[in-house]
Amino acid sequence: TVAKKTAKPNRLSLTAAMEKDFRDIPAKLASQYGKELAASKQQENKLNRVVKKAEAKERISKNKCDILAAKSTPVAKKRLVQAKKAFQIAHTAVSNLTAQLEQAKKLSNTIAQKQAKFAELSKQLLKLEKQLETESKKKPAKLKTKARNKPVEIVLETMTPSNFESSFDRSESQKISSTNDELVEENA
Repeated sequence: TVAKKTAKPNRLSLTAAMEKDFRDIPAKLASQYGKELAASKQQENKLNRVVKKAEAKERISKNKCDILAAKSTPVAKKRLVQAKKAFQIAHTAVSNLTAQLEQAKKLSNTIAQKQAKFAELSKQLLKLEKQLETESKKKPAKLKTKARNKPVEIVLETMTPSNFESSFDRSESQKISSTNDELVEENA
């Protein structure tokens, strides 16, 4: 039997693929929003045509009501009631369609803003990548090292009572003795 070797995917190539997918997301979102915007505009145009037709029907029914109101025959009165009902139905239909049209316009504006935002994000991401590539290709600046100070030689002496007194200046020893006298006076 021959053992088959399974090819292990390269981790670096997986990471690079994920990074590429991540970079492509803003452009893909902008494209998708563009498609949604086109569909929304198409729906908006359709609603606009329907609203115009409904407004025309409303005007016709209003004219019919006005004509029948001028007549005073019993048949005209019955038709007037029917015409008023038809006018009321047409009026509510126009109101509802107008509200739907306004919502469609708001939706189109929102989608257009999102599409523009992601398109700009995609452009800025490409600019940033190019800028980072050019900066990484430049030679790294040499770090300037500071001149080091020469080592200082420290000499430690053991303190004995004889060299302890000589290490002080006379004026300092007088200050110390005067402060000691003041402390003794304060405690007494």
